[in-house]
Amino acid sequence: MATRSRIAYRDADAGIFKSVYVHWDGSPDTRMPLLTEYWNTLPAVKELISNGNISSLCTTVEDTIFYHRDRNEDLNMMISESFEELRWDTGSMAEEYLYVFDNGEWLVYE
Repeated sequence: MATRSRIAYRDADAGIFKSVYVHWDGSPDTRMPLLTEYWNTLPAVKELISNGNISSLCTTVEDTIFYHRDRNEDLNMMISESFEELRWDTGSMAEEYLYVFDNGEWLVYE
């Protein structure tokens, strides 16, 4: 069974949050070790999110399964004008957890 989540980063220059839906393995005990070990720089997170919604997050962009690149679906990414908007929008695809990369660290919200 899927534990859906959303991963995001804060674009401080633009004053927005960019995020994508992730279908599988979104619980903190699974997701946080992967994010903190392999997706721990802003350039890496930006590259990941630029590929759109994710079916299965892995340790590299090449191994990650994206809906757009790997399944020829539309490229989807959510842009939120504030953290409050991001929190409100999270759940639109039944996400249980939100992970936000901000100031070099991952934060998790239920």
